[in-house]
Amino acid sequence: MDVPAIAPADVLTLSHLVEACLSPDGEQAAYIVAATATDTMTDYTCLWIADVDTAQARRLTQPGDVVTGPSWSPDGDRIAYRSHASGTPQIHVIDVAGGSTRQMTSATPGVAATGPFWSPSGEHIAYTAPVKPPRDSSRPYRVTRQFWRLDGAGLIDDVTHELFLIGVDGGEPRQLTEEDGLIMSAQWSAKGDRLLYVAFVEHDTPRCVVRSCDAMGGDVRTHYEEDNYGFWPTVAWLPDGRIVRSTTNLVAKGMPPVAIVIDGGVAEPELRSGPVDGWIYGLVVGDLPLAPFVTPRLLVSPDGESAYVPVQRGGSRHVWEIALTGKPSARPLEKSDSVSVAFDVRMGRVLVGTMSMHEPPDLAVVDLAGGEKRRLGRLNGNAFRAGERFEIEPLAFGDADGAALEGWFLRPRHARGPVPTIVQCHGGPHAAWGHAFSFDNEFLLAAGYGVLLVNQRGSTGYDREFATDLHGDWGHHDVGDILAGLDLVVDRGLADPERLGIFGISAGAFLAAWITAHDHRFRAGIVESPAISWTAMSGGDVGHHYWRWLGGKNGLGVEAAEPYVRFSPTTYAGACKTPMLIIQHEGDLRTPPATSEEYYSLLRMHGCTTEMLRMPVTPHSGSLELGSPITRVAQNEAVLEWLNRFVLA
Repeated sequence: MDVPAIAPADVLTLSHLVEACLSPDGEQAAYIVAATATDTMTDYTCLWIADVDTAQARRLTQPGDVVTGPSWSPDGDRIAYRSHASGTPQIHVIDVAGGSTRQMTSATPGVAATGPFWSPSGEHIAYTAPVKPPRDSSRPYRVTRQFWRLDGAGLIDDVTHELFLIGVDGGEPRQLTEEDGLIMSAQWSAKGDRLLYVAFVEHDTPRCVVRSCDAMGGDVRTHYEEDNYGFWPTVAWLPDGRIVRSTTNLVAKGMPPVAIVIDGGVAEPELRSGPVDGWIYGLVVGDLPLAPFVTPRLLVSPDGESAYVPVQRGGSRHVWEIALTGKPSARPLEKSDSVSVAFDVRMGRVLVGTMSMHEPPDLAVVDLAGGEKRRLGRLNGNAFRAGERFEIEPLAFGDADGAALEGWFLRPRHARGPVPTIVQCHGGPHAAWGHAFSFDNEFLLAAGYGVLLVNQRGSTGYDREFATDLHGDWGHHDVGDILAGLDLVVDRGLADPERLGIFGISAGAFLAAWITAHDHRFRAGIVESPAISWTAMSGGDVGHHYWRWLGGKNGLGVEAAEPYVRFSPTTYAGACKTPMLIIQHEGDLRTPPATSEEYYSLLRMHGCTTEMLRMPVTPHSGSLELGSPITRVAQNEAVLEWLNRFVLA
């Protein structure tokens, strides 16, 4: 059977799994699916429910709205969620059987993105909302925070919010917290008397705090706090009132792994994740809206016996079960070539999102007793049938230093002989390629290209030394590992050495820009949201972290700042002879537009064929974000056109 070719604009036909949760009896799954209305070029989301045993599904909300954050009532009759139907996000409740809805809040300028959460009694709903009136964006403003803006959100002062409580029968909302920060997660205690929450706050330095507050207001307790390194701790109540939490997540520093501990607030925290073999909360990247799969999650079974967290080993990332009682033990729920995340656990079932290189994310359920994993549907029908579009050749090899490396060569099915090949460089830098779906790879393979993926040093999912080898030495081992992988697939007759391109996003763009300045075998290069000028990026939202990666500290004189220049691809731009396409998102607060503008000017100054595609509004993650389908199509079309123009010439 012929498989239809995938074109760049086909990204608009994809449906995306956003969130999911199980009903109290574990018999139904509520989930959010995102899609694109091609007539208006807007993204929307719908709330669906599916019977866990039969997989029969029905839609509860209509296309055109944007709904998020589903939460079942304790009796299973209603679902609370956030809806934009009134123009701003507000809490709504829908009757599962009859479909009638009721708007619960009228917050100005709308509720925030954490919540809603039903109380165990079903009498209250907790949610987050701003307390400050909207700022007039045309007026001057003063910055006083160290961490003063966040990519994808904007000014921290504009998006701070607090935890609120509202009665299901109505009444005025009651404010429960005064953090002057961002509430990242919240959960009711089993008794319904307290709410446990994680907040990002910034006073003298960016911090994450784990606190609980009395549901009636007043009493606030601090359970744990840590410096913020890009990821916040995950927490959950135990039935007896203790908490389970993760320790400091240092993946941004290349430090594996975090630990899962039981914290009683008095004795030393009890380590429970010792038997886990892999990176808890490691990062496996793809080309799709990634938030559901990269946001750290910690679930606890209702009986408090087990915790469930994602664990990365090499290119796979699976849900593991960690025993919280008895002798420490842990086990993966599956061992397939896939990437999974747990959304909920009830009645001996774990609701998971799962994907592979061949198939986009979909919803499944794992029965804990027998280990069976069952799909609850196919959000994208048969558009992506496993194995029919391309072949995957695993690569295990070493570089000149003898480092053990892993990669994959994706080859169009039925291709014969060496094929034109695109080297894809992952970002992070502490992330990894693996068994995640990538629409970029889909349309490149459909166009006849092979795709090389290499987990170079700096990648997660291996050991600590492997992850931190690039610190203070960027452009050395990491670049050597990628080129060793390229030499391997050329020697095996898989890749055509005369028709090569290279593409990278963020820290992957660093690699693409560095390689093309030092190695001239590539006919075309593409960098998107590029991390290429470390001094210019110091003004980005996480610029205060860069000195840890570079081995210097900008602002302390020439000698201390030297690594910022030595490790910036802009320093070597004059040596680049490869035609380069730069894709810059103008709302990027992580690698701000000034970085691309500097690189573009330097390349043109030195006679390199260069063009720059500007994307108004979108943030650092750019085409990976929902909400801007025009941007996704424009990125896809530009990538393919540039590669076809130069690689196939």
